[in-house]
Amino acid sequence: MPWQLTESSATGRVGTSRMEVFPASPERPVCLDVDPQSGNPWQIAAVKPIPAHASRAEEIYVRGDDLICRYGQSKEDLFAFQLDWQLLSAAGPFAIGAELWLSVQTDLLDTQPELEVISQAGSQSWQLLSHDELSDEPLAGDSAVRGPAAMVCRGLGSSGEPKSGLWLIEPSDQCHARVMSPTADASLHVRMFGHFMEKGVIRRGRMRFLLSQHDICDADIQQAYRQFAASPLPLTA
Repeated sequence: MPWQLTESSATGRVGTSRMEVFPASPERPVCLDVDPQSGNPWQIAAVKPIPAHASRAEEIYVRGDDLICRYGQSKEDLFAFQLDWQLLSAAGPFAIGAELWLSVQTDLLDTQPELEVISQAGSQSWQLLSHDELSDEPLAGDSAVRGPAAMVCRGLGSSGEPKSGLWLIEPSDQCHARVMSPTADASLHVRMFGHFMEKGVIRRGRMRFLLSQHDICDADIQQAYRQFAASPLPLTA
């Protein structure tokens, strides 16, 4: 699905649904909506580097279905990072979806870079679900130190319609994810990485966002999570 690039944004479409990314401003939320005329998009995946980063876009380009945005490591920065976006076709109860591949890399001998990903739930709160609640497949590691597998928000519609958002984290990346805000808050903050890194190492993580015009049920969430877990890695991996 082609992306349309302008000086300020990149727009992708699936049918009447639309996604708008602002590559020059990664801390600005991405807009995902099944009805662009409504003026009420789901605001997802504002990315805040930690420690502070200049976030100057070194490369912004389209390769196949992927929108790739690379932010270089300046003299003031401790690391470089990259955001790879892919727009997904509708499946099941979902009208539009997007996949985000995050990566960090450093030229220094000892850093602990983090990327904080922030999504909004409108006036609603969030429901968090673990891997063990969604899948029968065993996952290595201590479940007590794993981040969430799925985060659900409902009632996103401006007129009270049952619009639902689903935010998924790939199973092998949940050990790098930590929720940093109360689930009762409309804004949910999830930090990725934050571990020791040395020069030349690249660390990656993958997440998926799905938007429905309906109130999704537990079976919908479980199916979407299992499909994500079984999906192949993107070509940009």
